[in-house]
Amino acid sequence: MADSTDQAAAGEVAGPTPLQQAWGVFILHIQDCATCRTGIDCADAATLKATLREARAAA
Repeated sequence: MADSTDQAAAGEVAGPTPLQQAWGVFILHIQDCATCRTGIDCADAATLKATLREARAAA
C-alpha cells in the first residue's frame, strides 16, 4: 500500500474528500459568522449542516 509520500511522488495525490470539504466550509463559516459564534445557528449554518449530513451519508 502506498503512503502519501509515494502517492505524491507518483503524482497521485487526491484532494480532500467531499466530507472533508464540507467540514472545512462549515468550520470556516462558524468561525466567521457573528450569529453562529454566539451559539445560535443562522440559516447558512442549517444549510451547511444538511450538506454535512449528505456528505456523511455518501461516505
